[in-house]
Amino acid sequence: MGEKAYQNDLERILANHDIFTFFQPIVYLDDTSIFAYECLTRLPIDSRFQNPQEVFEYADKLGKLTELDLVSFEAAMKNFATSSDVAFSRARVFINICAATLLVEENIEKIYKLIRFYRIQPSKIVLELIEFNPLNDFNLIMPAIKTLSEYGVEFAIDDFGSGYNGLKHWSALKPKFVKLDRFFIANIDSNPHHLNF
Repeated sequence: MGEKAYQNDLERILANHDIFTFFQPIVYLDDTSIFAYECLTRLPIDSRFQNPQEVFEYADKLGKLTELDLVSFEAAMKNFATSSDVAFSRARVFINICAATLLVEENIEKIYKLIRFYRIQPSKIVLELIEFNPLNDFNLIMPAIKTLSEYGVEFAIDDFGSGYNGLKHWSALKPKFVKLDRFFIANIDSNPHHLNF
């Protein structure tokens, strides 16, 4: 009964696109003006899943990771495009995308169609590459990165320095932005080692 309830919850989320997006500002340190917004995926309050990480892991287990990833991407696009906040018109938007999603050629076209449908300038979109499973051959996603880059989309590595996101990843993907893992930022004001890094 428990497992079936989780499956039903995931199916409901996928069928109804029942995902919400919060936007967390990324600011310049010198004057605290807004440089961009990071999309944070959120679930319905009545969801059986405790947090987004849990639902994505469950979707991966059932072979529905890329489907959920695209639903989450569309939610971010829709909420960003329809926001009445004038600051959104000037800022970039950082959106997580699973590396596995970029392995499927038709997903690239879906991503581009969503960008065009919501009339967002591709240059405002930064896709943060995340991995639920190790991607041993980065060349597998390079065609997708090349195609989307030609559209004007930019890329970032999320949580650099943790898990699979190491120097090899950085060198192979050549992202426009690199977001350091929290480990390197925590207590940076009082930790000389982290400050030097």
